[in-house]
Amino acid sequence: MTQMNRYALPALILAMAPALVRADPPAPGVCPAKPAVTVAIAPFDLAYPPEKPEKLYPAAARQAQISGHVTLECNAKAGKLENCAIDDETPTDQGFGASALKLAKTLEVITPATAQIIKVDIQYDVTPSDGPCKGRS
Repeated sequence: MTQMNRYALPALILAMAPALVRADPPAPGVCPAKPAVTVAIAPFDLAYPPEKPEKLYPAAARQAQISGHVTLECNAKAGKLENCAIDDETPTDQGFGASALKLAKTLEVITPATAQIIKVDIQYDVTPSDGPCKGRS
């Protein structure tokens, strides 16, 4: 291998490195969009708020800043949600339904001991950030 060829490949890799990095990182000092997930259960209440439900926000929808809504129909017995099925999902192609089914498994509701069919409404919203991050440098 000649001296010139020995250095050509590493130089080419270094030249391409910026293209291999994920596109469109947030601007310095600007916070990325924040996902929020709210849960409403009718006719009962949650025993406690879900712990970090935004972790189940579908990644592609969060990245594209797409909001969604899912209504599940579940059986509730002794505080647990079972046999949940998607009753309504908007939009249908972003993964909100699958996320809602996962979230329902973590919820505990205040219910009587007998099984009842309940509706679980889950709203997914992304709040875009136009300004600097507060409390961060």
